[in-house]
Amino acid sequence: MAEPLTDEQRDRVLALARAGEQSRAAIAREIGISPSSVSRICKAAGLPGDRSNTAAATQAKVMDVRHRRAEAAAGLLDDIEHARAALWKSQNAQDLAYSAKAVSSLVSAHVRISNVDTEAEGTQTARSMLGELAAGLGIASTQADPS
Repeated sequence: MAEPLTDEQRDRVLALARAGEQSRAAIAREIGISPSSVSRICKAAGLPGDRSNTAAATQAKVMDVRHRRAEAAAGLLDDIEHARAALWKSQNAQDLAYSAKAVSSLVSAHVRISNVDTEAEGTQTARSMLGELAAGLGIASTQADPS
């Protein structure tokens, strides 16, 4: 059987839940208790199961991952520079082939990582445009229909 929670753990759960920067699962991991314990503590304190906090925490996580991808892409650019330098210093055909393959692989990886966020933004823009078009067509159809 699990040990009873301390008052300090309960207070920490409530402080983190009220701050709204983490999901209940993240709070549970941080404190070392089960997510259901976090939910029970919050419910007993009258804190609703508000998903807006979860949405904010998720959005923060998305931004963190986006930042890490940007750092990885920048690191790949450095790696490409080094691989290109090795390419130009190649002394024989085998070294030239290995260096050329390395440059090609690194460039491909950089392009794939760089395109992740631009593709997501493009998809969001397209959805927004389609939503506006649908709304506009709805307005136009109600204005055209006299009944």
